[in-house]
Amino acid sequence: MAAYTLTLSISSESPLEMASTVEALGKSLSALNSADGGTVIAMPGHGTELAKEWYASHASAFLDELTPDALRAVLFVADNAPTVPIDTLSSELELGKGPALAGKLASIGWAVRRLSSPPPFRRVRDRYEMDPGVATAIRSARPQPIRRPSIIRPASARPERKAVARRSGAGGRRVASRP
Repeated sequence: MAAYTLTLSISSESPLEMASTVEALGKSLSALNSADGGTVIAMPGHGTELAKEWYASHASAFLDELTPDALRAVLFVADNAPTVPIDTLSSELELGKGPALAGKLASIGWAVRRLSSPPPFRRVRDRYEMDPGVATAIRSARPQPIRRPSIIRPASARPERKAVARRSGAGGRRVASRP
């Protein structure tokens, strides 16, 4: 009986995309026998051209779909691309580790599914990797901070109100206060 079994079904509209997928899969599987092999989390080099094109056109829409923590994480990876250690991201943004970090980054996966987009970065062992072209597109779509309109004055610039002590009785009539 075989020690390892792999069953795949790969669909594609393009023979080039199919060949690229099979090549990346072969590289990933061969890494399992190397000395530094381990769990294959992503197929390196797969779809980077597609991702660059997609994010060049749709980065703003993608960023709008993210929760605040996930947005901070994606922008951090983009600012530090091409490689960011997961521990660095976790400690710099104070997002926690393990399941806590995964929970805060979950909206990235949901946005990828909703928009049918390629993932903005991939996990390779203990780091995240983002293509520099994708990073540039994401940085250029970075949301700008909202500024207060100049018409609204801060509370400290408003004139003070005079405090008036009034008491009302039943029916809204003014009543004298007792000493």
